[in-house]
Amino acid sequence: MEFKIDRDPFLKSISKAYSITDKGSNMPILSTVLISTKGDSIDVFATDLEISSQENIPAEVLSEGSTAIPCKKLLEIIRESSGDKFYIKEEENQRIFISDGNTEFKLASLPAEEFIITSEPENLKFSTIEASELRDMIKKTIYNLSTVEDMGYKFSGIFVQKKEKGQDVFLRFVSTDGSRLSLIDKKVQGIEEMELGEGIFVPKKGMIEINKIAQEGGPVSIGLGNKDFIVKKENRTLIIRLLDVKFPNYEGAIPKDEDIKFSIKIQKDRFIDALRRMLIFTTDAYKSVILLIKNDKIELMSSNIEVGEARESIDIEYEKGQLEEDMKIAFNPRFFIDAVQPMESDFITLSFIDKDKACIIRGNEDPFYLSIIMPMRI
Repeated sequence: MEFKIDRDPFLKSISKAYSITDKGSNMPILSTVLISTKGDSIDVFATDLEISSQENIPAEVLSEGSTAIPCKKLLEIIRESSGDKFYIKEEENQRIFISDGNTEFKLASLPAEEFIITSEPENLKFSTIEASELRDMIKKTIYNLSTVEDMGYKFSGIFVQKKEKGQDVFLRFVSTDGSRLSLIDKKVQGIEEMELGEGIFVPKKGMIEINKIAQEGGPVSIGLGNKDFIVKKENRTLIIRLLDVKFPNYEGAIPKDEDIKFSIKIQKDRFIDALRRMLIFTTDAYKSVILLIKNDKIELMSSNIEVGEARESIDIEYEKGQLEEDMKIAFNPRFFIDAVQPMESDFITLSFIDKDKACIIRGNEDPFYLSIIMPMRI
């Protein structure tokens, strides 16, 4: 294996690969990046056995071959280099010679045969979604996700399914941590043809990597094969192993519109700013903020005997129903901030059934998105 390559595309590709490699595994091969030369380009592979990535980038190939190089060390060499082009050659004894024209390096490598490549299934049907739409769906659901150590697998991913509404079919993302839930639907070209069954469960790390692809803009192709979710954009492919766990029956947790007693409209940024001020007086042991709704005001109150207290009032408008008597209800303010911050709406709607039931958050400029937050005990 021998090739020359420009620094910038090489650095970007190895950086993407490094985010996927398994840094804590007792299998050294999972911390490597496989580089394979062919024609006038190289293929860059990375995997942690749960997520696999392949990217093809242009290069001047002098001889073909493949080798697995420690990804972290390779990334550090490229990042710290002062040159704008690299010459890389596989030598004897599994050594990789690297030169940027000024500095020469020799890295130990592993045989390419040890690297575990996950192949893309054949004859897949793909749907196309704009990166901006995909990014919007992820940012409005990913904040709910826990780590596996925190809550277990059933709360460690985003549930993806097709949802029919009249004549239209939507792609739906749902996430929950047991105390809150977020849901968003989007129209996606070709989603009718994708076989999602009752839904699939994409792990958090996979969604983070998909979001990185979406940040580049343009159309993104998504497909499903066996137990893998496949995402493609231009010269890069992600293959993400799905979580083999049943997602909770979330639809029963969504209040029906006819059960809502009243809804209030509030200015989004004003609400977020007030919540942040309330956060000053919360602690790990005491995380709640009391919302007192009365007449045309909502009063936020945070009190902690060890820290102090804060109180702030915000004007509201009623969109549905009318409050018959003052209502006091407590929530985790961080949950509200997480749910509201990604929204595009200048004004948001908070809907209530009673003080013991969840709050439903919507916005006119955030169609097909809702978030539900359960109250805390006062």
